[in-house]
Amino acid sequence: MTAPQPTPLTRYFIEEGTPPGRWRGKGVAVLGMGELVVGDCVSEDQLQLLMGSACDPVTGKQLGLAFPAFKTTEQRIEARIAKLNADLTPGAKGEAVALIVTEENACAVRRVVARFDFTFSIPMSASVLWAVADAGSRR
Repeated sequence: MTAPQPTPLTRYFIEEGTPPGRWRGKGVAVLGMGELVVGDCVSEDQLQLLMGSACDPVTGKQLGLAFPAFKTTEQRIEARIAKLNADLTPGAKGEAVALIVTEENACAVRRVVARFDFTFSIPMSASVLWAVADAGSRR
């Protein structure tokens, strides 16, 4: 049996040089029926369940509301075309379909965001100040 391939969601976290994730915080106690312990490594399967499906990382039980499933551009186009008046002439229907396709292709694609990854850095001016300061100021 081969190992499952990483998903785009988990690939970032398992790249070479990335330290393993660890379970942290008070919420760990309510996940996994007590099987998870603060400080344990987070497995790829656990990460996929929690971040990719909004499910408990051990039991797989849904946590809160499931992520919404948005229609693709093609599905939205098909639905709008299906609602067109059947009495339209072929020319009018062609114009309506062209307008629908243009409008739907111009719309932004809606996607579920499972997480945000923030990186915080000290401002450059503070780094420069530290670099040129005497030992007392550095402390």
